[in-house]
Amino acid sequence: DGLRPYGRILRKRLLELTETLGFGMAEVDLKALKAACEACPYLVVEEPEGAADWSVLLPTRPQTFVDVYSSDDVYPEEMWARAARYFSGLPAGTSLPGGRFACAQLMVRQRIPFLAGYSLGQVCHIVQLAISQRKLLGYSKGTLVPYHRSESKRKDQSAMNQHPCPGKNSGRNALVTWDSLRGCIRELFALSPARSPRIPLSNIKRVFRSQFQLELSETSLGYAKLSELFSDPRLEDICAATQCTFGYVIVPAPGGGGRWLADADGEARGSAAPRRVVPLSMDLIEATSEPAARQRAASAEPSPPSLPTLLGSTRSPPFCPEGPKAAIPRKPGPSPLAALLGARLSVRNTFIHYASP
Repeated sequence: DGLRPYGRILRKRLLELTETLGFGMAEVDLKALKAACEACPYLVVEEPEGAADWSVLLPTRPQTFVDVYSSDDVYPEEMWARAARYFSGLPAGTSLPGGRFACAQLMVRQRIPFLAGYSLGQVCHIVQLAISQRKLLGYSKGTLVPYHRSESKRKDQSAMNQHPCPGKNSGRNALVTWDSLRGCIRELFALSPARSPRIPLSNIKRVFRSQFQLELSETSLGYAKLSELFSDPRLEDICAATQCTFGYVIVPAPGGGGRWLADADGEARGSAAPRRVVPLSMDLIEATSEPAARQRAASAEPSPPSLPTLLGSTRSPPFCPEGPKAAIPRKPGPSPLAALLGARLSVRNTFIHYASP
């Protein structure tokens, strides 16, 4: 289908397969899946240094994969014209899945005429270009909708006018300026005990509110996306935004030589009011560090399970999402809540059940 079999995609396929085969909702841990693939003599696991994710290959197959992140638009204008008519004609209230992969899968299953002859990987690329370059699709409440009805269009307009987007946190704190942004990023790196700190982009606004009492608005600084904001040349001597398995993270600038360790107070913080500096939660900065998570969990690693075990059993180890606490082992023993409520407490699926005395 033209998609490179990255670990996260492989897990989705296994979940689909277990459901198709009638096993119900299986639970596949990414770490266990990788160990199983590494133990299989017919597979090759590749994880280049600095890569966002690992992938699994069949050594006898040619690698003809589509780069879904590529900005190269190789598709004919006729196809784009038909796509524009299709998306703009979607009825009000109609939306598509917010994930590029899930959206592409749905459109392939629906056999939409303008996508005839394209592989799933190419449709993923088309969805990406429709969002990022062609402005045919945009996000609204986590789903994809026609661009003219999307929050993405409103953000683009706010970024063009350098105005903050209206939201629940609007007006509560002073807005971040370029000077205060530089100073705060320096301080976040300096506060981290890690030699190579990584700040998840998904946490960055929350960190600015809790640590600096500042509101980080990418649109007020002229950008519609945080990842583009942190790639601005005005920040290149301090940090960079890079993509990992679980999303974008902010890391110190390559070859910075530890310049971010300089006194963070040397950078102005604009009009921010005097603030109380509180200890920074490492859950917000280092929680998504995969190497650190692997190191913490090394002593608790199970022996590599077989692929049939991963496929055939719905009683496999608990599902472990891609992200912050994926490889962190649970502490043994009951939780304080379980100890308090005793045997009457049980957890089934994602619900807590309590039997009344």
